[in-house]
Amino acid sequence: AAAVNGGAAAPVAEGRTAILSHPLCREHFTCAPLHHGSADPPPENVNRLKVLLDYPNGVLRAGEFAECEFSDDAQRASLGDVVRVHDWAYVRNLQTKCAVLHDFCADGSTPEMGVPVGAQMPFAHLDGDTVISARTYEAALRAAGSVIEGVDRVMSGRNRNVFCAVRPPGHHAGMRGVVTNDNDDSGSHGFCLLNNVGIAAAYARHVYRGRVDKVAIVDFDVHHGNGTEEVVRNLVPTHEEYEMKTPMASVSMRTEKWKPWLNEEDPDKVLFVSSHGYGKKSEELEHVPGHWFYPGSGSTCVPPGGSDPSTTPEDVRAAESDYLGGYESETRADKHRILDLGLGLATREVSGTARNRFRDGYRKVILPRIMAFNPDLILISAGFDGHKKDDINFGYLSLVEEDFEWVTDELIKVANSCCEGRVVSVLEGGYAIKGAHVSAFARSAQAHVRALLNGSRFARPYDQRYCEWESKLERDFLEKAKERQERKNKETLMQLYHGGGIDTGGAANDVPLPLASPSSIDVATAPMLGTPQLPVGTIAPDSAAPAAETPATGGGAVPASAASAVSAASAASA
Repeated sequence: AAAVNGGAAAPVAEGRTAILSHPLCREHFTCAPLHHGSADPPPENVNRLKVLLDYPNGVLRAGEFAECEFSDDAQRASLGDVVRVHDWAYVRNLQTKCAVLHDFCADGSTPEMGVPVGAQMPFAHLDGDTVISARTYEAALRAAGSVIEGVDRVMSGRNRNVFCAVRPPGHHAGMRGVVTNDNDDSGSHGFCLLNNVGIAAAYARHVYRGRVDKVAIVDFDVHHGNGTEEVVRNLVPTHEEYEMKTPMASVSMRTEKWKPWLNEEDPDKVLFVSSHGYGKKSEELEHVPGHWFYPGSGSTCVPPGGSDPSTTPEDVRAAESDYLGGYESETRADKHRILDLGLGLATREVSGTARNRFRDGYRKVILPRIMAFNPDLILISAGFDGHKKDDINFGYLSLVEEDFEWVTDELIKVANSCCEGRVVSVLEGGYAIKGAHVSAFARSAQAHVRALLNGSRFARPYDQRYCEWESKLERDFLEKAKERQERKNKETLMQLYHGGGIDTGGAANDVPLPLASPSSIDVATAPMLGTPQLPVGTIAPDSAAPAAETPATGGGAVPASAASAVSAASAASA
């Protein structure tokens, strides 16, 4: 099994995965309860947590997660922890706006009963996207507090990794909430209020200063984590200029902006990585002003090389020229440790192309960069709105649940190699909840936590050789799929030319990549050395998996990185 695992796995003695939440996260109401036949609710609503945590059908209550430690009593994040990241004026404004709203829970009424005569309104809109209610501020503090507790748990060794199933989300929340950019000068909160992952990262640097020197934040939500990026940029002192205009004159004001977490070394000690969609909402809008995919920021960039030469701007440019690959916009470098991977609209030329591009972005750019950074703690902003069935992504990424399991598994391997497996993951986006516990969102979150749990059982190290082999396997498969599609297209044209009609069966673009969940193949069936035994109908590459020096220990399923390369549904024959 070691040959397909990408390295030997050692049993882990530390505590298993913890799943944290808080009841107040369900009292952040964004709409009144809807009934059959009513309009659709806003994407971010309380049902997102219900499909994960409700008894008995919440996906995280399934038997496979019986080993996990559940907790729902996190403390509020303290004001001191919050204002390391956010301005007090912004926090006070949020607190004040929530305080004047009608509190259903306080007077015993419910949203279904309506608002009593003379009472305040139950909801307020911060912008076109984001709604708050009476207990939203408290819910946001508990959400941030849950992530802080997650940091405490992994640092104490109580749990090897943690998943925080909380809301409201936070990765679009900057120092003062809304973050603007050149493509969107108004911006929006994007459902986010307090930057949970940023608050936790600052807490880790400040409280565990003797043990947490470096923190890596990895965001795989389909939307750029612009709020978290601004928080990281604020670790470097900058100046802000304001212009005040009156009918008689205008006045310019210049102020300094700096939000350190610990000291002046913060910029070199924090790495922020975001993989996301970047570009226009559709190809037809490419030359039309505006219409950017939210939030309109996140063009591809890598941090300066410096003492971190393993991934350079040239690496990203090389990735841009890869077959069926490519990352949007240009590479730039600045003095912050920020790595943005802006992925364009998913092409439908060959099925699986977008998924391969996402994975190759991690294999060739992101994972080597994190390894070179060598963090003491990894925080994950886990957004599942890149799933192909989530309408909010406008066709960007087009991932499936196995991809979220794969990327989580790879990040755990990096954590095993760098920081004794310490990973804290916090829920961000993911809104495809139709179907409840069998919805795309539920299955994606389930796959993510499954990878965390598997990572708490066995400590598999990161192996760049295996990533290279796995990438070649997928590329070879895509090459063959493209050849079959071209052959099919030629046959179709010949049928049209000769008047024979069109055979629509077995469309070539329905051929899947050999990417699958780790549960689809058992260790006992995997070869120890050499080329993996691919399912019938799958095209085998010329190269073999790199042989590991020592066999893996333990039983169970092969991790997602191995299974993604050695099993899947058989390819449709052309």
